[in-house]
Amino acid sequence: MTSLTLRTDHPNLRALQTVRFHILISLMLSSQTKDPVTSQAVTNLHLRLPLGLTATSLAGADPEVISECINKVGFWRRKTEYIQAAAKAILQGGLDEGEVVPDGWEESGLEGVEVEQGDVPRTLGGLCKLKGVGPKMAFLVLQCAWNM
Repeated sequence: MTSLTLRTDHPNLRALQTVRFHILISLMLSSQTKDPVTSQAVTNLHLRLPLGLTATSLAGADPEVISECINKVGFWRRKTEYIQAAAKAILQGGLDEGEVVPDGWEESGLEGVEVEQGDVPRTLGGLCKLKGVGPKMAFLVLQCAWNM
């Protein structure tokens, strides 16, 4: 997987939040699923949800619509629940509170950048609070979404 280079002076940090969210959801769907199936499921979500694949659109979506979009991935019923719960938790915010920011944050070029409500957590503990995300997946999110 290619790592993402993020800049604090980027003119559209909301777009970066969406990219990080796509990475998280893609990784959550990829477990026990072939890459082309995961890719199609993410595309389906992007096309079917009213605002594309964002935390807001996924959190507010009918679970049946989500299920229809991802029904080819392994364990799709459980993943429907997990990805929607993750979107809601991310919108609620506070997942990184009390967690240690990982080594490498300074080198990532993001020192001083705070995770806003609605953004993917930037800590191992914050990510592992999401149902369906364990340490291995959390490390991948940190590497790919946060460039750590």
